[in-house]
Amino acid sequence: MPDTHIKPRRPKSYFNPEHVSDNSEVDTDVEDLQLDANSSPVSLTSSECSSQESDPASEPPSEAGEALFSPSLNTQRHQMVLEILSRELVKSVLDTGCNSLKFVSLVKNMTGVNLVIGVDLDKDILEEYKFLATPTASRWLDERPEDFVLEIWHGDVTDGAGAEVTRGRVEAVTSIELIEHLEPDMVESLTRTVLGVVRPRLWVVTTPNRDYNELFPDWPGPEQRRHWDHRFEWSRAEFQAWVEKVEHDFPEYSSTQMGGVGFTEGCRESHGPASQSVVFRFNGNWEPSLVPDVSQCCTWSKVASFCLPKRVDTRSRREILSHEALFHANAMAWETGQKALTTEPYEELDSVFVSFERLLKFDFVKKFETNIDEIKDALKTCEHFNFHVLEDGIQIYNPPESDTYDEDGDYYSDNVD
Repeated sequence: MPDTHIKPRRPKSYFNPEHVSDNSEVDTDVEDLQLDANSSPVSLTSSECSSQESDPASEPPSEAGEALFSPSLNTQRHQMVLEILSRELVKSVLDTGCNSLKFVSLVKNMTGVNLVIGVDLDKDILEEYKFLATPTASRWLDERPEDFVLEIWHGDVTDGAGAEVTRGRVEAVTSIELIEHLEPDMVESLTRTVLGVVRPRLWVVTTPNRDYNELFPDWPGPEQRRHWDHRFEWSRAEFQAWVEKVEHDFPEYSSTQMGGVGFTEGCRESHGPASQSVVFRFNGNWEPSLVPDVSQCCTWSKVASFCLPKRVDTRSRREILSHEALFHANAMAWETGQKALTTEPYEELDSVFVSFERLLKFDFVKKFETNIDEIKDALKTCEHFNFHVLEDGIQIYNPPESDTYDEDGDYYSDNVD
């Protein structure tokens, strides 16, 4: 993969209550997720691994994970969770604490996913960012073996009664940097809701690692937290203890994967990742349950929902090949015709020749692993006045005066009776 230049990131405060968001930007996150998956965060030097004395009068450090890591720590978390879901071939996801819908906007585009649900307690932010959940116009044209459904709910993720609307519907639940925003006595309620009510096949959890905090430059001290709204931050030992308690309380689930993102060179063993993670897996054969009657839910309220209906291409291979070839042939004919009209000697072409060799260079044609003979045979079955199949290409007659051709390769022109 070619080298990618990463733009500098602005430092952001994480002590100031004015900064209520998760300190990342949607556009930047999406851009960063397109980088090489092997991109590594900017690391501190080994000499910075020891605790540093802090000056109480000094300015608070930049937001941990945004100023020190590239891609951002938030982006690395999203990438890690997306890779887990993709590896597990997950088809349905509930994102708890979905906030400004950044992760929802990413997971909705995963191959094979047909149900995405997001829930958050802040209705205002859901209303503000629900546009991110809206399917683009092009998604309506995509092939889908099943309906694609996306739902955004306003509700308390620790409320089991509200979570009934998701019971048995989702294979995976994600809780990305969520639990540290709950009061400690509510974490158990979240666990009961996810594993006792929703009952997914996988539960992916990430949370800050307190052991890592002292690596941040000018860290104020062990009692300080990374964000004003964090109710607690667990050390690695405390996180492990919580994982073991969950396994004890819900023996049908096991922690099959513990890890994290955001490591510093020379401090991997001593301090661990900046953000630690665990995946709980259902031990038996997980099967989706009957869809619950969501109209009976009285504690969660639906903010937005979308459904893209099933769309299956019923055309034969021959029909698809001929339509693809004609679409690209007409496009090239139009381009050639426009060039002739706008450059000397300003000619209006009666026809344009497009070779099969040029057609085979298009990705949409290449993906069929076809050849000239097959394309030629496919085109001969639908030959009409607009074009003629030759030995080595297609002769397009009356090239269109504008790019008004359809997905079947035909065009509309005022010059054709």
